[in-house]
Amino acid sequence: MDCLFEQNVSQNTALAMELLHVTIIEYYRESKGITGLKFPLVFLVLPMVFQRRITDSIYNKQKPGSIYKALTENREIPVGLQRRMENLYEKTMQAISMGISTGLFALDYQTGELFPKRKSVLSNGRNDDIKRMFGAAKRLGQTFQELTIEEISQTLKVVF
Repeated sequence: MDCLFEQNVSQNTALAMELLHVTIIEYYRESKGITGLKFPLVFLVLPMVFQRRITDSIYNKQKPGSIYKALTENREIPVGLQRRMENLYEKTMQAISMGISTGLFALDYQTGELFPKRKSVLSNGRNDDIKRMFGAAKRLGQTFQELTIEEISQTLKVVF
């Protein structure tokens, strides 16, 4: 893997937008089209998928309980997650703004939920690292649908 991969990936707002889109689509599918992704949860996506060790732990886990399976394999997933979430706040907001302005997803301001407007993914990535990130984003959408915000907060040791 390229030693600058995480730096290059984390500076790519279009990739960040599409990773959020994948998570939003999967959450929506798992809810049978009833609810959208809760706004606070979107801030966990980039800090998790931009970390190779987390992506490698979660991308191939199956539901139900994919996050618990990943945590069994890698107990270090919550380590530093709160700090990374805070550090990637601006990038997440830029990606949300870009996704809304391009029509990939929409924010319902009354419910605080993100809904996909386009229900198919723009790209699955051209290399294995990016494909793993897409897989991890999909698993996060499934996980976020399975658990409450409180359970996610306790499991990953983060505060919104």
